[in-house]
Amino acid sequence: MIMRANTFLQSSSGNARSRSFQALAAVAVFLGAGGCSVAPASVAFAEPPKVVASADWAARSCPTDQPPVSAETFALSAETVPLNPANPKQTQLGALTYAGGLWLKSGDPRFGGLSGLAVTETGDLVAVSDDGHLFRFAVGLDPDTGHLAAVSPQAFMQPLLDAQGNPLEGKKSADAEAIYWAQGRAFISFERRHRIEGFDIGRCGGAARGVPLVDLTPAALRGVGVEVAGNSGPEALTLAPDGSFIIGIEMLTWTGAALSLARPGKPIDFAAARLPMWDGLMLTDLAAYEREGQDALLFSLHRGFDPLRGARIAIAVTPLLAGQEGFSLGQTTLLARLAKPLTVDNFEGLAVLPSKNGAVRLLLLADNNFSERQRSLLLAFDYPPQP
Repeated sequence: MIMRANTFLQSSSGNARSRSFQALAAVAVFLGAGGCSVAPASVAFAEPPKVVASADWAARSCPTDQPPVSAETFALSAETVPLNPANPKQTQLGALTYAGGLWLKSGDPRFGGLSGLAVTETGDLVAVSDDGHLFRFAVGLDPDTGHLAAVSPQAFMQPLLDAQGNPLEGKKSADAEAIYWAQGRAFISFERRHRIEGFDIGRCGGAARGVPLVDLTPAALRGVGVEVAGNSGPEALTLAPDGSFIIGIEMLTWTGAALSLARPGKPIDFAAARLPMWDGLMLTDLAAYEREGQDALLFSLHRGFDPLRGARIAIAVTPLLAGQEGFSLGQTTLLARLAKPLTVDNFEGLAVLPSKNGAVRLLLLADNNFSERQRSLLLAFDYPPQP
């Protein structure tokens, strides 16, 4: 049985809030084999930023004459994976502690290519794929360890729609790379035709149309400092505590990974903010985490690949320093590296939320590129509480 609960992922002190989830919500807790039942979850929201609460774009996503459409169901399963196949008892990875992992599997050929990750108010995970689908599923936790242990066998999917209500088709339009979720509304960044669109999924479900919110034209991307290739655009997306989009560009520059921290109503600017790079790894996702009485934290996921070493991952954290002119970046700390012979793949999605005893839980999601040689992995790590 899988039930919603708020006992595991909620901060014990109640003084931390995760903007990437917009809730001190809990994910499903694994309680044993059997069916799936759902109980209400206790959810506490931060004040919604204007882009989330705006009725203007949401009305265009769900016109008044558009009835809600249910998402399609499909079968999903998972196999647990250790951090180190040669030493299954290993849990420490740099400054992080391994909290379980799952290899997500489905016989539906549309499942895969998972590039972005978020969590709903009820604790379900939502992911977007780079062929234009959104997936929603519940994850189970081991009641003794709190580690990832299972998924609900019934999951949901829906195609992402354009402004006219038609499914996005082709890589140029459908290459979704990152998702931020708040109050039933999804904000999704796309590559190739670089942009951010909003979908009011909570209101009309699978009928939600994509509404353009940010058009990342060549002029908007000029501050990156290099020409942004079609497949190296806005790979990373989250929201700062003031409600502004934090957009990360995958394309490497000589000075690091380019971010835009523009305040609401201000022009997108990729010239001022950079995250460090390690060994040529490219930025693949961001997740902001808000803390009461302290600077917010910006977690970042970085990825590289070559035929000799295979996939390589770095996870870092950077303080978001609040000022009169908006946010700036503090000193970045490299938390962990993940590479062979450990369990690793093409990780592109990152989400964070409060865990027990004041820790922060990081969830990493891998894009299998619809290849039999790769896996759709979901790994969890805990970051200990900081003074």
